Amino acid sequence: MADLESKIIVIVPHTSLPARLAQEIRDSVISFFKEPGSYFRAAFYPNSHDQWFLVRLANELRSGLVSFVEQPAAFIKGAMGSDLAGMTRRWILRWTLVGSLALHSVLLGYLFYAAVIAPFLHIKVVEKPYKQIDVAELLKPLKYPSGMLKGPERGPNMSIEEIRENDRKKREERERRKREEEARRKAEEENETTRQKEEEVKKAEEAKKAEAAKVAEGDDTNFGEINVTPIRDIIGKIYEMYNAGQLEKEADNFSLMCDFRILSDGSIGEIHVTKSSGMKLIDTKGIEVLHNLGESHGLKPLKKLSSNSIRLEVSEDFVKLSITSFAPTSDEAKRLSGLLSDVLSTLAFFQKKQNPGIAELLRSLKVSSNNKRVDAILSLPRSRVSEMMRAQFVGAPSTPQ
Repeated sequence: MADLESKIIVIVPHTSLPARLAQEIRDSVISFFKEPGSYFRAAFYPNSHDQWFLVRLANELRSGLVSFVEQPAAFIKGAMGSDLAGMTRRWILRWTLVGSLALHSVLLGYLFYAAVIAPFLHIKVVEKPYKQIDVAELLKPLKYPSGMLKGPERGPNMSIEEIRENDRKKREERERRKREEEARRKAEEENETTRQKEEEVKKAEEAKKAEAAKVAEGDDTNFGEINVTPIRDIIGKIYEMYNAGQLEKEADNFSLMCDFRILSDGSIGEIHVTKSSGMKLIDTKGIEVLHNLGESHGLKPLKKLSSNSIRLEVSEDFVKLSITSFAPTSDEAKRLSGLLSDVLSTLAFFQKKQNPGIAELLRSLKVSSNNKRVDAILSLPRSRVSEMMRAQFVGAPSTPQ
C-alpha cells in the first residue's frame, strides 16, 4: 500500500518567483532554438495569447504580490470578525500596534534629544565679572628700546703686529672649534640609537599627557558656562555710541578686519587689527566687542577652528559682517557649521518675542562650510539696520543695566 501511494501521490515543491522565472526563460529559449517554426506557430495562435512570455511574466508578478499580502490581509480580516478567534486576533493586533508605537516613539525621542537637546543640555548662564582689555595699550605704536638700533662701537686703532696676532688667535680658535665639532659629531653618531629610543619614550609620554589633557578638558561639544555680563556690556557700548550720535557722524563708509584665536576655555585672544577703519573709535569698539564676546566663554565648542578672521563692511547701502574660520577636517567643518546653525535657530526662536530685532539678525546670519572652511555671513540694507537700532534703543536708559 505504501508503494502504491508513493507512485500515486507526488509532492510538488514550492518554488520562489525568481526560480520559476528562470525556469520559464530556460524552457522558452530551449523551445525556440529546438523548433523555431513550431514555436512561432504556437506563440501567434489566437488562443495562445495567455501563453506569451510577457503575459505569463505579468501573471507571475501578480500572483507573487497577491501571495505576499494575502496572509496579512486575511489576519486583519479575521481580526474584524465577531467570533472568539476574531476577538483574540483583535487583542493581538491592538497590543502589537501599541508596542510598535511605543518603540518608535522612544527611538524618535532619542534621535530628537541627540540632535537638538544634547548640545544645549550643559549650558549654564551666569553673571559675574570678567577681565577687561586695555585697547589703548593694544593699539599703541611699538617703539624700539633705547640703544637697540645703535651700531657697533669702534675700538682704538691697532698696529700691524697686533692685527697679525689677532688673526693668529682667530685661526687657532677656528681650528679648536673644528676639532670640537668633529669630536661632537662622532659622539652623536655613536649615541644615535640611544637618542632614538629616548625620543620614542618622550613621544609616548607626550601622547599620554595630551590624552590626559583632553580628558581633563572634558567634552568640547558642549557650550558649558556662558557669562552674559560681557554680552550685556556690548549692547551698552553700542547704545552709548548710538546715543551720542557717533555712529551717524563717523561711520558712513568704512571697513574693519581683525584676526583672532579661540582659546580652549572659549575666550578670544590674540586680537590683531589687520585692516583699520581709519577711525580710532571704530577700531577700539570693534576690539572691545570681540573681547567681550570671548569673555562670555560661549565659543568653547569652536576652539578647534583656526585662522579666524572677522570683517565688517559699512557703506551707504548695506552692512555686511563676515566671519571666516578653518577646521582640521572637512567633516569637522560640516559638523561645526551645523552646530552653529542649530544654535542660531534656537536663540532666534527664544528671542522672537523679547527681542524681535535680535531674532531677525540671528535668522539673517547664514552659516555654511566648504571643504575645511566655515563661513558666517550677515548682510542687511543700511536703512534696515538703522531702523532696527532705533527700535532697539528707543526708551533705553542712559546707562546699560
